[in-house]
Amino acid sequence: MDVLSLLRVRTIHKACPPFGPNIEGAALDPKTNDLILYGFKGVYFIVWNESTQTELMAAECGGCHRVWTYHSNDEGRRVLIWTKASRLHLFSSQGPSHRVLRAGGHGREIKSACLSSLLSNDGQTRSQILATGAEDTTIRLFLPEASRSTQSGDIFRCQMTLKKHTAGIQHIQWSPCGELLFSSSGCEELYVWRISSIPGFGVGAMFMGECPKSKPISDLRVTHFDVVKLDDEDAYLLALAYSNSMITVSFTRLLLRLPPRGER
Repeated sequence: MDVLSLLRVRTIHKACPPFGPNIEGAALDPKTNDLILYGFKGVYFIVWNESTQTELMAAECGGCHRVWTYHSNDEGRRVLIWTKASRLHLFSSQGPSHRVLRAGGHGREIKSACLSSLLSNDGQTRSQILATGAEDTTIRLFLPEASRSTQSGDIFRCQMTLKKHTAGIQHIQWSPCGELLFSSSGCEELYVWRISSIPGFGVGAMFMGECPKSKPISDLRVTHFDVVKLDDEDAYLLALAYSNSMITVSFTRLLLRLPPRGER
């Protein structure tokens, strides 16, 4: 039997980094396992930590239309070499471009929070994931720190920020299986995300779908909702409450399809 025929590849995380469109490479940090991306934004070469959502390096090199090479080592030294106007240029930096004194959270008040015990993709360990949604339109996913004796004293570390909503978050809730996160906001938005716990990486997030709106442009807020998983493994029943005192009950079979555990 061909071994390759038994392999399955599934996307477990998608993101839109704040630079591009020329994302040239990616690597996992050997010490922290953070996902590091690098590429060009305008005339700058950017090194970006996708896991912590922070910029590590920015070098003004003139853009991507030139000969260049980039190298980094385990000690955090990053070197960019490029040619410009028949000259060889070198930019080197050690460590991040700035130091965070204390990591922040939401920019406005938190409206909803929920906790899930998520089974990792290896099927052996569970991770506690705290999801919070706020008026700043973002959803943040937090993991407990391995040790509480950190310099900042933080118990949780923000692992990921979801930014698809265009209005303040009203309610978030995990599905009964703990692998889907439902979120609602203004503009009649109700989104569904698949959240994965990935050993050695952290948290992966995939946007799965959304609940249809009553009309294309709506200012209604989905103030609250509840989710019930039906006997059919792909079926969910949604009860939604709106800011105009209306209530709807929706059935979906989607889109929310989760692959069997053995296919992950």
